Amino acid sequence: MYFKAYNFEKKQYQQLSVDYIANKVVYLENGVRRTSYFLTDNGYNMILSTMELENNLKLTVSEMLFKLHLEKADYGKAVNDIKNVFEGLRIQTKKIQEAMRKIRQNALSYSVEEYREIVEEVVDENGAIFLSQLQYSPLSIDELSERVNAVFGDVDFNDIKSDAESFFTRLVDDGFLNCGADVESFSNDGFDYSTLKGRLGYTQLNFRPEESSEAFLINYSKDHPFLQSFHVEITSKCNERCIHCYIPHEQKNTDIEYDMMIAALDQCKQLNVMTIIFSGGEPHPYFCDFLKYAKDLDFNVTVLTNLTRLTDEIIEALKYKHVSCVNVSLYSLEPQIHDSITKLKGSCELTKQNILKLIDNNVAVQINCPVMKQNKDSFYHVINWGQDHKCSVVTDYVIMAKSDRSTDNLENRLSKEDLRFVIEKIAENNVAFKASLKTESFAAGGKTENAVADERVCGVGLSNMCMTSNGNVYPCAGWQQFVCGNIKESSLVDIWNNSPNMNYLRKLRLGDFEKCVGCPDFKFCLMCVCRNYNESESASMFDIPQITCDAANVHHSVVKKYKNIEKANE
Repeated sequence: MYFKAYNFEKKQYQQLSVDYIANKVVYLENGVRRTSYFLTDNGYNMILSTMELENNLKLTVSEMLFKLHLEKADYGKAVNDIKNVFEGLRIQTKKIQEAMRKIRQNALSYSVEEYREIVEEVVDENGAIFLSQLQYSPLSIDELSERVNAVFGDVDFNDIKSDAESFFTRLVDDGFLNCGADVESFSNDGFDYSTLKGRLGYTQLNFRPEESSEAFLINYSKDHPFLQSFHVEITSKCNERCIHCYIPHEQKNTDIEYDMMIAALDQCKQLNVMTIIFSGGEPHPYFCDFLKYAKDLDFNVTVLTNLTRLTDEIIEALKYKHVSCVNVSLYSLEPQIHDSITKLKGSCELTKQNILKLIDNNVAVQINCPVMKQNKDSFYHVINWGQDHKCSVVTDYVIMAKSDRSTDNLENRLSKEDLRFVIEKIAENNVAFKASLKTESFAAGGKTENAVADERVCGVGLSNMCMTSNGNVYPCAGWQQFVCGNIKESSLVDIWNNSPNMNYLRKLRLGDFEKCVGCPDFKFCLMCVCRNYNESESASMFDIPQITCDAANVHHSVVKKYKNIEKANE
């Protein structure tokens, strides 16, 4: 049989003679003859490589779409995308092995319709070429077609354009690409508050469903450590002096070197890091340059800030290629309370004003509201205010000791009675939390029912690293003393793969923490080795502070209470 095929070496179409199926006479008992059909080597290669290409490219597209959804802050779709990636890996081998078995038994065991389904599902090399022509700035279908045609050379332009329209329309219909009548129609491309309906719910650290994207990725990284996010303190300088801050104020005096930051971003790209988190301190003199460079490398970028030094230049930098989220701390709507925490007069009004300014500029904002003694009676006003302005709000009610292991900031920490009040207040207003109680399994991070000795403690050393402005690399925010290396001395790849401290953390299991094994509150506990270390008199990550156990116990009792209410209302 002759086929018109594209020769990638010669970059042209040509007629090829290919035999996919052959036949032979088979002699059975009593001299009976039958004609048997079988696949040639070319036939086997065609079927099996088609299936392998299908699955490999499906994974590639899923990964691309996952990243697009992260940039659009559409985490609901992002978690589905990443599930598709990992599910595709699981079924790929099984599918190919089954096909090999059936085809080798009898090539005709696949019907014509089954062969057609296999072929039609393939996102082949041509599809990959079409995808590679996309860019951030909008292109007309003619421009895209011309770019594709330049790759194929002698293919008729109208055929290319027809295929391009069909290919990209499908992605537009599925919500992965945007399409408009002209360039001007893309002026609001990206995140847009006007598209959000109603008030956003809020997320609390201890009330998260087990199928959240964070939980899913953490669970995957438990057996497959990979660096998902890199958190960089680009400056330790800060104009606020928050009373609960885990960074000692006397250490807030340095900016990261420009070349060091650029080198770190380049190395993160080599490591296939997905998310860069910039924090401080408040603005580094080259903050806008760092932001643009990170976005040009196609990272998902989050910025942590108090927003008191927001400028028009920074707003434009945040809008450039759509920074995924700006996380801002707001402790109370009452200036006397907020300002008493930040120790900066006027910071409450300035922060609120700049939150609204970012919203007006369609920059996605998440409000962080740590709860302590000073704001325990007013924190939920921040939650309501954030919801009214379509911002997600995150609270954390267990502040940690300072990174130098001093504990004077803990005098602001909630008591067990305060914890119960705060958690009850969150629960009674959190619709998502109440809904999750109806599921068979619900707990912090999707933990198993009972503590298992060989279960991992948390995600430390599995999916993220941090770096201070002096180049020290450490496992997670707040654990600056547990240095794993310095970028001036070792590459990030070397630190991630070979640091003794990092590899030690990966070996930690729940059985190493005697207090946790068999604990009835384990499922509701967010025990943190960093918090343990910072608060321990002996600098031991195995010393669990009582506040951790108190929070888990209160959380457990609140869950029981609302489960009973749900049952009573059924």
